[in-house]
Amino acid sequence: MIQAPIAQAFARGLAHHRAGRLAEAESVYRRILEAAPGHPDALHLLGVIAHHAGRDDAALELVDGALQVNPAHPGYRQQRGRVLAALGRLDEAAASFRAALASSPDYVEAHAGLGNVLKLQGRLAESIDCYRRALALRPDFAEAHANLGNALYVLGHADAALASYARALQWVDTPDIRSAFAQCLRGATFDGAEASRANAPDIRILALRALDEPWARPADLAAACIRLVRCDPVIGECVARASRAWPERLLGAELFGSGGFAAVAGDALLRTLLESAQACDLAMERFLTMARHAMLDAAGAGGDAENEGGEQPRGVRGDGGDPGVQREGASTGGDATAFRCAIARQCHLNDYVFATTDVEMEKVARLRDTLATIIGQGGEVPAPMLASVGSYFPLAAVPGIEMLLARSWPAPVAALLAQQVAEPLDERRLRASLARLTAIEDTISQRVRQQYEEHPYPRWIKLPPADPEPGIGAHLRRLFPRAALHPIDDRRDLDILVAGCGTGQESIETARQFPQARVLAVDLSLASLAYAERKARELGLRNLEHAQADILGLGAIGRSFDVVAATGVLHHLADPLAGWRTLRSLLRPGGFMRIGLYSDKAREVVVAARRFIAARGYAPTPDQIRRCRQDLMAAGGGTGAGGGTGARFAGLALLRDFYGTCECRDLLFHAQEHRYTLSQLRAMLASLDLRFLGFLLAPGVARAYARRHPDDPAMSDLDAWSDFEAEFPHAFAGMYVFWVRSVA
Repeated sequence: MIQAPIAQAFARGLAHHRAGRLAEAESVYRRILEAAPGHPDALHLLGVIAHHAGRDDAALELVDGALQVNPAHPGYRQQRGRVLAALGRLDEAAASFRAALASSPDYVEAHAGLGNVLKLQGRLAESIDCYRRALALRPDFAEAHANLGNALYVLGHADAALASYARALQWVDTPDIRSAFAQCLRGATFDGAEASRANAPDIRILALRALDEPWARPADLAAACIRLVRCDPVIGECVARASRAWPERLLGAELFGSGGFAAVAGDALLRTLLESAQACDLAMERFLTMARHAMLDAAGAGGDAENEGGEQPRGVRGDGGDPGVQREGASTGGDATAFRCAIARQCHLNDYVFATTDVEMEKVARLRDTLATIIGQGGEVPAPMLASVGSYFPLAAVPGIEMLLARSWPAPVAALLAQQVAEPLDERRLRASLARLTAIEDTISQRVRQQYEEHPYPRWIKLPPADPEPGIGAHLRRLFPRAALHPIDDRRDLDILVAGCGTGQESIETARQFPQARVLAVDLSLASLAYAERKARELGLRNLEHAQADILGLGAIGRSFDVVAATGVLHHLADPLAGWRTLRSLLRPGGFMRIGLYSDKAREVVVAARRFIAARGYAPTPDQIRRCRQDLMAAGGGTGAGGGTGARFAGLALLRDFYGTCECRDLLFHAQEHRYTLSQLRAMLASLDLRFLGFLLAPGVARAYARRHPDDPAMSDLDAWSDFEAEFPHAFAGMYVFWVRSVA
């Protein structure tokens, strides 16, 4: 090294550095310093490597050494700002970035770095100006686009933030930016000044990817994607037309208008939404209800709809062709079949919650009989017939339907048969393999089990990829950075219990999030567990065990756990505190619990609806649930009309669980339900020797609370939260979900 020219050695170090071989680069830089002590570039780049490794105190010392040699160098000043920001010394960091800009006004990274510091200081408008200066100099700076999106989102400008994330993804497609886009998508309105920008083709393509891949739970993105779909002027008018006419049914040209069916059937975002999550929007539901009826009429292939006895909905066509104004296939090609199958998959996913008429039920019953006859005779089954029957009844109930699984089908039809035939058959087989850990003897537990045997909850299709956590400590520090968590054991071989796992979303997400943990997930319902087990096997999970058990009997299984999760379960027990006490007895010293309990304040509209249901005597059957939903909306101003004693029921249309039969049964017809106030929660925690850590909150709720209660940076003061909930009764979206830790 002493004999070699310093410049050549430095070039070798840079080559290693740029290739990501940081250990080799560090070795070269240190040898340069042996030959040339105080070499500023070597000191600076060693500081960059130390910062990358999280050794920020050492990084600051190295960069300061470089600045002693060359105090005006903007690159050194910029790096010093980054290190100081990582150390939390934000004022000094801002000064260092400004010093870099004073000597180099077009220094893009310094503008972006200053924006990051200002954002951390809460000076969001100034940070946005910095990001925009950086982007004016370098439009392809993906990190600045993403950070601009972050700042805009915090300010509540979701549509503008979404456009920034979309631009970032044009240049760098990373999981973090995809996740940010998906989170922002949930709050986007697609109206006002940002509508045309947010509804650009790239936004629609990214929203489709977010649903399909997916980047978040599709159910969390459904409402936003419906808003985006309705931004299409042709589809939007179809939906508005159906909503205005309801409860009168429009079919054919009256529903779709000129060219409307081609636009609807050809919209890939709409089809992906219908295949991925329940369409949780009342106007869209009414349009889809009419579209389903129109396609049933077209699938009849006998031309008898107009001559059928009884009262006919106006606009019915009986020619067996396109349910719009043209014959199917003329302009829509495979889109028509794909849309028919998407409607059928949506109806299966929402457990056939759409309203029906006597006319269409008579028609589909005949069509189902025809389908069974064709299958029995080994004939060719028309795809429209298969999709129309599957839009009203589960195809698995059609005699001999499993014979169709061996045939070759277009991809949309194959996916429909997989959902409605192959998967239910798999679940029936899996039921026999599930372990039974406890007896189910409690009367309320037996009633609750029966409900979920009939209606497994919730129905879901896919989950986003997990970001594995290094341990429970890292996970909780990310969720609650201000909480007092020490001491905490960050070992990875945890034992985790998910009590009341339902159809497996929570248990599967937990097993993927902690891949080295051993996860036991229990539920009362074998139907729900079979659904969960099928999904776990599809994903190849090996660290997850599903078993049938009653929470009240878990104390006898002889196991203990580091983490116990019971979200949305305890309030369905006869004595929730007794059940919680049983789970607490399974928790190891210093262990953690994730709990979800209904908020009394947030469920006022649900309580009112349950009184309405009790007074009118609706039964928890599919037909009665469908009728009840329509009656609630008619009484509750669900069309937006308002007025009347039932106007309060309009709020039900804002709840996701209103849009599926099994979900609506869970929401409004549950066999057992308790609700709580925050003062009751505080008392229960004290009786169980559990320390509250914090709520899981929507970002907007957390921001609003922080503004009103800056004296509670940990966000753990239940009295302050009680005041906040009184001001914002829907802050918790119906349920308190929170983490606690055992005191002893």
